[in-house]
Amino acid sequence: MKIEYFGHSCFVCETKAGTRFMFDPFNEKVGYPLPSVPVDVVFISHDHFDHNAVNVVKGNPKVFKNAGKFEFKDLSIEGHQFNHDNNGGKDRGKIVAFKIIADDLSLAHFGDLGEVPSKDSLKPYENLDLLLIPVGGFYTIGSDEVMRIVDIINPKQVIPMHYKLTGNEFPIKTLNEFLSVWKYSINKINSSKYEVIPGNKEKELIVMKAVFEK
Repeated sequence: MKIEYFGHSCFVCETKAGTRFMFDPFNEKVGYPLPSVPVDVVFISHDHFDHNAVNVVKGNPKVFKNAGKFEFKDLSIEGHQFNHDNNGGKDRGKIVAFKIIADDLSLAHFGDLGEVPSKDSLKPYENLDLLLIPVGGFYTIGSDEVMRIVDIINPKQVIPMHYKLTGNEFPIKTLNEFLSVWKYSINKINSSKYEVIPGNKEKELIVMKAVFEK
């Protein structure tokens, strides 16, 4: 499966069968070039402008934004609801973390997760091939909470997201601050594109560049 990083929490993945799906498109207020590319499916973790800008996406994609189990072409989809804060959702509401199975791979996108969920609620995400998780803090979990979740679900590979890049004015932290607490292997690929291949790796951090980074 191919994956491309557009910055913030936005990724586009493409399966071997050619199905293209996007997570969390953002609008111009984020400060990055818009993810205006054609896809078949868009997954929205929650209705905030930096995650739900379906209008900038090209084509006529199917949109998923609710928890549940679904099928679309060669995608097996499962969404579970979590809190956008550590106050039971009272401050920022809820998010949906989507798990996708395709190409004999499992990957999950945790949107703006703001809490460390219980071990029981994280069971559907155990032993993922790829975990996409926010690391910038303030609006989401921070570095120490990310490490707790990684150790609970034991993903093979992890891609960090929702951290500060040039052009963004949100009070979130840079990636370097997260890297200082990461205790497993790191693979800096120096590209916005990556191909996920099934393997026996364990807790490897894949550091991607956004499409607009030089």
